[in-house]
Formats: sequence, structure tokens, C-alpha cells
Amino acid sequence: MNSLFTYYTCIEAACLMASLVFLRHERGSAWGMLRWYLGIVLLGELTALYWTWVLGHPANQWVYNLVMPAIAVFVGRLTFSGIGQLITIQRVWLYTWWWACAVAYGAEAWANGGLYVYLQHTRLFINMSISAGCFYYFILQLRAKEYRNVKATPEFWWIYGTCCFFFGQSIANQYIRLLAVTDTTIWGASLHTVIYVILISLLYGLWSYAFYLRHKQHSLAINS
Repeated sequence: MNSLFTYYTCIEAACLMASLVFLRHERGSAWGMLRWYLGIVLLGELTALYWTWVLGHPANQWVYNLVMPAIAVFVGRLTFSGIGQLITIQRVWLYTWWWACAVAYGAEAWANGGLYVYLQHTRLFINMSISAGCFYYFILQLRAKEYRNVKATPEFWWIYGTCCFFFGQSIANQYIRLLAVTDTTIWGASLHTVIYVILISLLYGLWSYAFYLRHKQHSLAINS
């Protein structure tokens, strides 16, 4: 069972705990729904590890394929919400993108003959779409005429972490074979492993900080 306690599962569990503590006041908002997303991700990671290391099955790609729609739904929704705080944007754009993700997901699953082969093209589409949304958010921030204290803005730090992870993962996945075969090691770990540890640390570290800022923002609103 020790195989279930990896750096990835531990940091995912820590971020989930941060969301349960700092987002406990959220009811039905995009922020509040992230608690479900983090729970799904952690459950998926534990299932994949149990399937491979405890049960001894070699392929666990189907688990990550089942988790993939949650990325589009939950991460896409809060990215859209962050953009919506800077400009007026119709929700039909979010629904259209969800529909496009569903079509890509279904088409690639059908082409692969099921979910036992990782849907890498669909994941790349989701990652790059979310990254594009993050970059658009930053452009809107730069163009904003009124002063915004981004240091105290939870959406900024959440989107910053999201952009670092999803864009970085997209680039890394394109060179995954090169990274896997290279002899370069850092602190005794492969370059591929180090890159993913950095990316996931940025994601969940900045997300946890954003949760704290969201809680602080809520507390100030109550006391004012």
C-alpha cells in the first residue's frame, strides 16, 4: 500500500485539504466545485496506482481517460469565470467549447477502440485551450484601465498556476519520448520526472494560495 503514497498523491491530497478548509463557504460557485474536481483527481490517481502496483495490471490509461472530462468541466469553468470578471462574455462560448471537447473525446475513443489507449490528442486540445484562456486573461489584465491589485486577487494566482501546469505539460508531452530516453538526471531523478514535479508543485502550490486569498476575501467582505 506504500505505493499509493507518492509525491503526486500527497500534494493532491494537501491541495484538496486546502480547498476544504478555505473554500468551505463556497456554495455552488465555480470555486466551490473545485473541491469535487480535486477529489476526482485524487481518486483517479489512487485508482491508477492501485490498478498498476497492487493488482499488477500494466495499463492504467483508462483511469486517466475517465478523469479527463472533469478537467474540461471544472478547470474550464473557473478559467471562463476569471475571464468573465474582466469582460462581458456569453456563456455560450463555454458550452460550445465543452461540446467540442466532448466531440474530440468521443471521436478519439472510437478511433482507439475504447478508453484503454490514452486520448493524447484530446488532452492536448483541452490543455492548449485552457492555456489560451489563461493567456487571454493575462492580456485582459494588462489592458485593464482601472487599477487591480493582482497580488491579492485569487483568480490571478489560480490562473497563473493553471497556465504554468497545462501549458508546461503540453510542451513536455510533445517531447516525452526524448525526455524519457535522455540520460540527464537531476538529484538522481530523470529530467522527465523533475519537470513534472516542478509543474505539479506550481499548480497545487499556487492553487492553495489562491484558495487562501479567496477565503481572506470572503472574510473581509463579511467584516466590512
